[in-house]
Amino acid sequence: MVATGYYQIRNVAGGTFLTLRPAEDEQGRRIVECRPPYQPVQDQIWRVVIADGYANRCTIQNVASGRYLARDENDENDENLLVGVEAETDWQVGGPVDESIIRFQDYFYAELDNGNPAPGTTVHSRLMNQHEPGRSRQRWCFVHVAIEN
Repeated sequence: MVATGYYQIRNVAGGTFLTLRPAEDEQGRRIVECRPPYQPVQDQIWRVVIADGYANRCTIQNVASGRYLARDENDENDENLLVGVEAETDWQVGGPVDESIIRFQDYFYAELDNGNPAPGTTVHSRLMNQHEPGRSRQRWCFVHVAIEN
């Protein structure tokens, strides 16, 4: 079970880490993608805060930018991309830390696009009915990292 703390979040299928792009795209979005470990690593470190009274409800905040992991609510092309936003967004993280599922509003799962390990592959949210148990592109390993203040 994932606890409050700082993590690098690695996709089980691709072996790459959840990364918030440091710059906005042409639509003003900060896209979430997966990349191998690189410097500065802060783009790949996420602060998970478990909500009081809940075992698996949390916010997931990028350390470098302070932005929160979210679904792109202004998605005009139905890409279902994950982005970094200013407002807190609730997620559910279930399963063991080495094979967790990241779920939004009970219906959407974070998924590495086709399980592609190529650097820069985007991360999408998929409807619940597209979730299949054991589908490794929807599984995430939360690797605890020490942060010095």
